[in-house]
Amino acid sequence: MLEGYSGIPSDETLQHVHEIRDKAWSIRTYPCTSLGIWLTPMISHQEGYFTVLSRLKAGTALLDVGCFIGQELRRLVYDGAPSESLCGVDIASHWDVGFEMFRDRSKFHAKFIECDILTPNADLAALEGTFGVIYISQVLHQWGWDAQVAALKEP
Repeated sequence: MLEGYSGIPSDETLQHVHEIRDKAWSIRTYPCTSLGIWLTPMISHQEGYFTVLSRLKAGTALLDVGCFIGQELRRLVYDGAPSESLCGVDIASHWDVGFEMFRDRSKFHAKFIECDILTPNADLAALEGTFGVIYISQVLHQWGWDAQVAALKEP
């Protein structure tokens, strides 16, 4: 996806990914960052992906909780979802690193909100009830059991 979506030549991919990983690591030291888990968007491997993609193409909005650099959102766009109907939220902003990774600042128009979902800020609270799909895949493991349960109980 990286080469096809971003136009990065294959002989430059490895160096580019290492530079992006280092920038992301300097913002916040997630173990997932050093492992490169974010290099393969997982949303397209989920059961029901094509149903979600179809809904997005028909105008449904999606929120990606724990979006990191927006790799899952970009997979959706790569497969035809309009970026304007996508929103990502994360406790730390790696959003600009995502623009560098995918070289798409001029064409990727998803919204990003920096906040902790357990204590939503005004920007996130204002969007309550506007999403037809909420995707949360790579965030729950960041918390202990009690915080995981609390996050899943939030309205």
